[in-house]
Amino acid sequence: MKEEKKIRKKIKIEDLLPRDPIRVDLDAILGYVKGKTILVTGSAGMIGCYLVKDLIAKGGAVVGVDRRVSDWTHEHLKQVVLDLADKNALEALLDAEKGDRCI
Repeated sequence: MKEEKKIRKKIKIEDLLPRDPIRVDLDAILGYVKGKTILVTGSAGMIGCYLVKDLIAKGGAVVGVDRRVSDWTHEHLKQVVLDLADKNALEALLDAEKGDRCI
């Protein structure tokens, strides 16, 4: 049996995207969250949990809103158990927590 030759090519992100890559301005993001209080919906979920950790690492304080409590805690994280479909509870939250940003 004849051995096939394997061709290996180093793959760059540009090879996979059908568009130009987006460059993120981390300094602009830092200025957007540093010293701010950010309300994060879905904060106990997989993506939300990582978002909360990143925002706190960048200097933000987070009010995490979800239907369940996250296992992860931090001194700059206030967790609020809330169903966003409950209009009265959501209005009460927005009156009580004066967030600067909402994600």
